Parts: sequence; C-alpha cells; structure tokens
Amino acid sequence: MQYPTGAGQFTFIARKTIIRECEVYTESEKIRRQRGLILTLLRKKAPESEEIKALCDRYQAPVVDRFVVDQGKCILCGLCVKACGELSVGAISTVNRGVIKEIATPFHEPSSVCVGCGSCAYVCPTGAIEMEETESTRTIWGKTFSLIHCARCDKILGTREELETAARRAGREPEVLCEDCRRKQMAEVFRYKK
Repeated sequence: MQYPTGAGQFTFIARKTIIRECEVYTESEKIRRQRGLILTLLRKKAPESEEIKALCDRYQAPVVDRFVVDQGKCILCGLCVKACGELSVGAISTVNRGVIKEIATPFHEPSSVCVGCGSCAYVCPTGAIEMEETESTRTIWGKTFSLIHCARCDKILGTREELETAARRAGREPEVLCEDCRRKQMAEVFRYKK
C-alpha cells in the first residue's frame, strides 16, 4: 500500500494509522512494479511454488538471472508461525537474524508443546514444512504423534495431543466422531424424536 507524502514521493506501509484525509493507492503502476520485483526474489527462493508463480504472472515479475539464492523452500512469510500461534500452541517461531533467519522449534529440537496439528504445514505456500503421515502416525518437526480415528468411519480426526488441546480449550471431552458422523448422529436423534 502507498500514500503520497508530497513532491511525487510515496511511502510504503503495511499498517499505518491515518490521521488526516489522504489517498491510498494499492494498485498503482509503481506498486505493481515493486510487487513484481519482490516476487522475482521470492520466485528465486521458492521456484516450485505454484502460488508464487501465479502471482509472478499476475504482476508481470521480471525474470532476473543475476540473483543467487539458497534453494531452501521457506520464504520467511511467517504464515506458519501465525497459524501455530493462533490455531494451536505457538510451538514454532522465527529464530536468528539477517541471512540466517529461519523458522524453527526451540533449539531445533522436537518441541515439547507441539501437538502435531499440521496447521503450519497446511498454510505454507511453498511446502517448506515437511509432514509425513501414515495410517497411524503423523511426523512433523522431528516429532511423531499417534493419530486418532473416527469411532464410526475410521477417518483421521487428528493427533491425540491436538484433540486433547482442543477439548481442553472448549471445556469438554475430546471428539470421537468426525464432523460427518456427528451430523449423521444428530440427524438420527432428530429422526427418532418424532
């Protein structure tokens, strides 16, 4: 986002309290050019990301070969840290500074508070967070969790720790049925009440 500061200059802002009337431009040519350059760098950092490729096409990001970037997938967008903090328990964070900044668990060891919900992996736009899942286990951030299945249809509900955390927050017992089976159970209750 940009707003004019006078003499043809613009200030780029993410959040700013507006104290007087002003015009805010979010799709000006200058902004589109800046987005294109930023996307060029992101494309170099995560060349396999379909989301970044689509944005590069949308903003006509130039192809520049002079940048050499570490080929790790993470672009340090912070979505995983935000998802973990808001939807789960805050088991990961950004660590270090400058060019060695990264997303990690404390001391790069399996986190004692991680519940294995996978929120971080699901929101990652580049697929940088590895999560492996079998019928009975989920492994993420170097920690393996047991999976709980629906008591009726055997669909995966989540990890034991994830379900216990959600139940504790809601003040009730952990779920044993998936959403579809809960709906069917409620429909059966209403059907037999008549």
